[in-house]
Amino acid sequence: MLKFSSRAISMTILASAIALTFSIIVFLMAVVLVGEGPVIKGIACELNVSEDCLRKDLQKERQKFQQMQRRNQELQAENKKMEALVERLAALDHASSSYVVFYTKSGRRSVTTGHTYASLLKPDDLIGAHCYFFANVTGAGTRQVNLGKMDRRMRLKLSNYNPSELRGTGVSVADIAALQAQCQWPEGAS
Repeated sequence: MLKFSSRAISMTILASAIALTFSIIVFLMAVVLVGEGPVIKGIACELNVSEDCLRKDLQKERQKFQQMQRRNQELQAENKKMEALVERLAALDHASSSYVVFYTKSGRRSVTTGHTYASLLKPDDLIGAHCYFFANVTGAGTRQVNLGKMDRRMRLKLSNYNPSELRGTGVSVADIAALQAQCQWPEGAS
């Protein structure tokens, strides 16, 4: 049994020696074929002890950093475009805001009621209403006579006129009350 274990140890030592010899032979062949410099540089680079390799790594890192800076600038430019787009959308919403739907009731005189909404994007957001008609003023052409208005809280305020204010329009204070009854106020106005 002892003989068998000593042979196993001897075989292990022999196999290790052969593997080491083979590694040395491969290394020497690489040195001969490629040249001494590249092999040593490759080993030095693997161990991070070569200045050349460190310079190359530093240069690669600089290139990555520059690429990241360029990408950052591109993203900032894209962000500015997006901000401009958001501002433009806000301007479009503002431009589409406060539109008015008119209702006209014709009789002896046409009475027009305008319902004002906050935005096309929020068509149910009524912000006010106003009612008026046009009267021919003697010697002065046509004049708009306001009959009343409603605010956002649905509070109605009818216009009061005295006879001197209506002079030349052909409309009396009693006519104003009848015309105010023709205004088409939104439901819930008080």
